[in-house]
Amino acid sequence: MDLIRKFKLLMALMSTGFLGNLLVIYFLSKGFSYSQIGIETSVMVLGGFLFEVPTGIVGDKISRKLSVLIGFTIHALGTVVLLFLRDFPMLFLYALISALGASFVSGSFEAWLFDDLKYIGREREYRKVMREAKSVTIPLSATTLVVGGAFLAQFYGFTLPIVLSLIVELLAIILILSIPEYEFKKTGGRNYLSHTLSSLGELLKPRLFWLVLLSIIVGMQTNQFRKFFEPYLGEVLARSLGTTLMDTLGGLLGIVEVTVRTVPRLIASASVTPGAEKPTPSPPFSYHC
Repeated sequence: MDLIRKFKLLMALMSTGFLGNLLVIYFLSKGFSYSQIGIETSVMVLGGFLFEVPTGIVGDKISRKLSVLIGFTIHALGTVVLLFLRDFPMLFLYALISALGASFVSGSFEAWLFDDLKYIGREREYRKVMREAKSVTIPLSATTLVVGGAFLAQFYGFTLPIVLSLIVELLAIILILSIPEYEFKKTGGRNYLSHTLSSLGELLKPRLFWLVLLSIIVGMQTNQFRKFFEPYLGEVLARSLGTTLMDTLGGLLGIVEVTVRTVPRLIASASVTPGAEKPTPSPPFSYHC
């Protein structure tokens, strides 16, 4: 398998999710309250914000491939915690692990892909590769959400889709190990401590601070709404049908989850025409920078 196909396959594995926001129903089935689930969501959002710069040291100073590998490994550990979830401390731990794993992957994956494309002289195809990958990953994500989050969870319980998610993550780790890293160069300039302090000083200035705070609040509210919309709809549907929340998973809830998560992304991806792209894309800027 050539380099580009391996990256496309890795992106497909990254998009293969069997639960999505229906994970909230799994939390409810474990006896957690909506308040506890809301705290879990908030921890993930804030953790992602706080972990970005520290984890960026690995991607920018050591290895982008290593950063992605660490991120996937940590996320797989989070899935193990999810599988054996028992109490609120474990839910809190899952939120922290998930945020940390995502921070290691954030930015580093795109930069790793671009560097490898540059090494083989095909960096101009970066956007094309991403667009082609999305044409596969978005429908794949929709399919696995319906199959795993709705039907498998309804008829066989949540353990099976969680185990399938763990298998996919382990396969992704094996695939990452098989992809070489070319053209990596350490980020120059000031050290990370001075860079972080300088950036923090800029963020605390009034002209940016309130915008950043508003962005965090809006992001948290959006995440909370998306996570709780399906359970709310499921409760309404269950009451009207005289059934339970679990009995609605295989029907309308699966369709709603796919509609909310994947249809807008599919439309946005399809609306970007090749002629609208720049012939020479700039290297993706790491979120850690």
